[in-house]
Amino acid sequence: MRITICTDLLTARAAPQKPANRADIKLRRERLLYRMSLNASRTKQEARLCRTAKTGQLLIEAKRVEKSQLSTEEKTVELGRIAARSSAMEDEYKKYTSTRRYKSLPEGIPEVKKKNGRKVIYV
Repeated sequence: MRITICTDLLTARAAPQKPANRADIKLRRERLLYRMSLNASRTKQEARLCRTAKTGQLLIEAKRVEKSQLSTEEKTVELGRIAARSSAMEDEYKKYTSTRRYKSLPEGIPEVKKKNGRKVIYV
């Protein structure tokens, strides 16, 4: 939130924000969901698998756009959006890998054992 600077502190008010377009809202939501899935990972390998899955998903979308019947301009716009999403996901992954939480995670796949008929995951 931006604050308008005034000489009189009593008249300071928040500047109106322009409404976000739909693509921005979708990108924010996608980043949030990706960040949540990274935070839910129990090992570094799970975090890497999450990254690989998201990259594969975006690659499939790009290939679908390339094969579509859209005009060249529309394809360029769509591929630009996909590239922006890919860049945003890479930024989130880089931020996550620099956190203490990621550095404290174990490396491999968690070990799964059964105890009293229930699955118990040991990290």
